[in-house]
Amino acid sequence: MTFTALAVRPPVASLVLSPSTDTLTAIGDTVSFIAQAFAADGTPIVGATISYRVTDAAVASVSSIGLATANAAGTTQVIAQSGTKADTSTLVVSLAPPSSLTITSVQPAVLVEGESATIRGSGFATVASANQVSVGGVMALVGSASSTSLTITVPDADCLPPRTTQVVVSTGGNTASRDVGVSPRAQEDLDLNLLWYRYSFAGNGCSHLPGNSSGGEFLVGVVSTSETPSSLTALTLEGTPGDATVVALSAQPRTLLARRGQGVGFESLVTPAVLQRPRGMTSLDPGDWSDIAERHRVAEADARAASADVYAALGPPSSSRLALGPQARALAVGDTLTVWAEKSRSCSAGGQIQAVVRLVGSATVWMEDLANPSGTFSDAELADLDAFYTTRVKSVHDGYFAGLSDVDGDGRIHVLLTKEANKVENVAGWVWWGDLYSSLECSTSNRSEIFYGFVPDPTGVFGEVRTKDDVLNFYPTLLTHEITHIVQANADLFLGGGPKTTWEIEGGASLAEQLVAYGLFGHASGQNLDYTAYYAGRNWYWGAWLADMFLYFGWDSENDGRISNAPEQCSWIGRIEEGNTGPCRGSHVYGVPSMLLRFAMDRWGEDYPGGEQALMRRVTQSPLFGLATLTDISGWRIEHVLTDFYTALWADGRVYNAFAMTSWDLHDIFSRHDSDLQLQPYESTSTAPNLSVTIRGGSNAYLLWQPTASLAPTSIKVTTPSGGPIPNHIFVWALRLR
Repeated sequence: MTFTALAVRPPVASLVLSPSTDTLTAIGDTVSFIAQAFAADGTPIVGATISYRVTDAAVASVSSIGLATANAAGTTQVIAQSGTKADTSTLVVSLAPPSSLTITSVQPAVLVEGESATIRGSGFATVASANQVSVGGVMALVGSASSTSLTITVPDADCLPPRTTQVVVSTGGNTASRDVGVSPRAQEDLDLNLLWYRYSFAGNGCSHLPGNSSGGEFLVGVVSTSETPSSLTALTLEGTPGDATVVALSAQPRTLLARRGQGVGFESLVTPAVLQRPRGMTSLDPGDWSDIAERHRVAEADARAASADVYAALGPPSSSRLALGPQARALAVGDTLTVWAEKSRSCSAGGQIQAVVRLVGSATVWMEDLANPSGTFSDAELADLDAFYTTRVKSVHDGYFAGLSDVDGDGRIHVLLTKEANKVENVAGWVWWGDLYSSLECSTSNRSEIFYGFVPDPTGVFGEVRTKDDVLNFYPTLLTHEITHIVQANADLFLGGGPKTTWEIEGGASLAEQLVAYGLFGHASGQNLDYTAYYAGRNWYWGAWLADMFLYFGWDSENDGRISNAPEQCSWIGRIEEGNTGPCRGSHVYGVPSMLLRFAMDRWGEDYPGGEQALMRRVTQSPLFGLATLTDISGWRIEHVLTDFYTALWADGRVYNAFAMTSWDLHDIFSRHDSDLQLQPYESTSTAPNLSVTIRGGSNAYLLWQPTASLAPTSIKVTTPSGGPIPNHIFVWALRLR
């Protein structure tokens, strides 16, 4: 039997187009796309009708059999379709440049900003200026050129760490690029040994710190060198981690000193010492008369400011040191004198009192206002005060401050015990430079070295109640401090020193208190005095420096807590009346500068010609003033001086001692007090620290940076809040702790 059968193709269930993607690199190049139809059971269907098309015919065309041809650069979709089924592939047309501009190598392997580099390849313009070269997007200077080589100076980036980026060369409309490593400095410049620090020059807010696979620890500071106490500068500190695999090795070994002209500071060694001290809270016990001392400071500083006004109005006294007048005669006990004594006196007007000479001692003459209240000092007590000044204070004044002038020719300091001091609220006494001028220059001058001191007033006839014991106990420190101002006046008026800043004057007088206390308690410079030594002399040392340090660090003495934004928004540069309106309580122009001067003697005194006494005499007599005085005695830039001082305040005795405060173990003393009294840096454990602060003139913001993970080489950049450059009185430093 015979029959006829008709084969029927199954319907197309799916369609697969290959390749799924392809790329053509020249116009006219072709690639075949092949589609395969499949039945529902996955069996290939032979002879299925398939059509091809593209979504963008401007980029490529495709034939009926799937042959695609490149027309222009771009991307299009190739679509194969059979019935209702379709599949899509991507075709990219990427045209290679028609030139031979290439980069084959860049030397050295890691480029160093500011150094030379050589780019080799082909197709370069032979005229240097016809080649545009950028490194990390920053244009580089092309020094020389040939068709196969370019020499460039690697441009400085804006405070970036070691990193991987691109060198790009463009000429004649053609471009070539190559990945390179770039470093801000050579490797030896990035390294920072343990317990070394690095600082920038003022106006440069960048510091580069090394990486470490096991992490690290740095104390970072931002300082204002402004000597205007009202100066406030808002700043942002930001850390940028770099690429630890980029190792910058320059052809020649270099040091940071070679780059100082670019505003980059250098490192200075601090030597470690193994010091472990117990911590604990102890009583502040600042002394029975600390309240009198603190309240006295404000009015005392006002009196010294009045002395500066005299100098500003009259200039130096006449060339003769002797302003001889009625008091030039030898004084004897029982003599009665008329003395100008009103605190608000000027050189043209003032009130007078009658005084009797009570004691003519070895180095002092004690006079008493005849109108004083009852309850005055006995002759024996006056003799004790004369002996105290003669044996304890005078040697400090003579050795460290060049001693008193002698305008009346009697070789003594005159002390007038007068109710006039009691009349002025909070005043314990004052000195006035007008007394060192002749009566022709200043008609109300007493023409002698004279100190006006308060007196016992047990019933408060002339102001606040003052017991005899309170007044008598306060006189040793009062004499030390106030007569230092007369000694400083001698340097300013007669020895060519010229007027000094408030912090130099008050810091020097507070330092005198510290030096006198050394003799009282058997202490000396360079002994690394610890808490036990401090506590033995606490009634002197508390007021001479420690209380002001705690207040500067942010201690809120009135509310038993801490004040925010300390110490960076506080300052020791000037008084409140001079614009120092920061949040911290206290009169920082006293104790903080006294420790700055103590630090200066510790740091440079041993090698200074004549030792630390000669160094301090130079501070007093230098024709320079303010921060310039510190550069004068040290020979260092002010950034170096302040970095050394501010690192010592936190690190002395904690991680190192030599070349810091060799006279005091600061950490042992600070750590024995409550944490609210201590210096507390901001802290960060991030690999990219960030801090926003506002810094007052002369002060410093601290950041303790302790990244917990592996530490990449990191750039620390300080800018204004808007990201702009910092002013010329700001710099940054970093001390490596781990």
